[in-house]
Amino acid sequence: MFAVEPCSLYTGRMDRSAKIILLKSLAAAEEDINLIDRIEARRRAIMGKTQRKQSPISGLHTSSSNSRGGEEDVQDLHLAGLTFRMNMGYASASIDTLIDLWIDTAHRSLPGFRGEENATILDIGANEGFYTLRMKQENPAARVLSVEPISTTYQLLTTNLALNPCTRSYVYPVNAAAAAEHRHMEMFRHSQVPTVSSEHINQLDQPWIKPSSLQKEMVEAFSLNEMCRHAGFGAVDLIKIDVEGAEVDVLQGAQEVLRRTLRIVVEWHSPALRDATIALLQKRGFRLLLAEKHRFGDLYFEKKC
Repeated sequence: MFAVEPCSLYTGRMDRSAKIILLKSLAAAEEDINLIDRIEARRRAIMGKTQRKQSPISGLHTSSSNSRGGEEDVQDLHLAGLTFRMNMGYASASIDTLIDLWIDTAHRSLPGFRGEENATILDIGANEGFYTLRMKQENPAARVLSVEPISTTYQLLTTNLALNPCTRSYVYPVNAAAAAEHRHMEMFRHSQVPTVSSEHINQLDQPWIKPSSLQKEMVEAFSLNEMCRHAGFGAVDLIKIDVEGAEVDVLQGAQEVLRRTLRIVVEWHSPALRDATIALLQKRGFRLLLAEKHRFGDLYFEKKC
């Protein structure tokens, strides 16, 4: 039994440069370290931390021996025994996710929430597939349902699954959104930060997001109940939810699934959504193990005995 903590389990006292050094220590070769350096330079430009006058996309040269098929905007990063296909247009966001999962252990900080401890996993908001890869690397026999609604991000997800032996079997990618019921929705995503995509992106309280940087896409949404029935998923060991403010909507469409789920980890995006998520899952028979205080922190739940 874990108490609810007012702090993050992440390595919050470590600055970004130290985390990048740790990430580089996982790189397979010098060219991968150089690729990380170029992506970090791109990130600083995107976030306005440099004085460069050129755009963050066209102003940085991206060619290297890691490029695929002569395309300068797509490269492979070899890290931690895995291969990650990186779209250089938004690779800075990809590096953030790699830091989250390999340095800060996001979504997997507590015992019971790692790959080797779970045989059936739902990855809701799978993005480029990095969480699925992390869990499958730890447990190649695990069955994973990976759900990602944005079409370009979904293409990277399926590419990353195909590039790595551990995800070539028992992974079921779904190009759709999860919601309370079947419907179509208009999703907004940041053109350079695909991890920021939401039906209600204006509610995410991220002032650096400019309306001119957003792209729209109409996507189809299904309930988790529907998805699991269609994919043949019965009992579920672990659900991970990272859906940029749609947490409650997703859970409202998962009443059947929740009855046969053991553990859930949810990234929260506002105090109101955090409280609503906790109330909903406690009502469904789950115990809150730990609530990380910082915004975009995780809520860890397990089914009450």
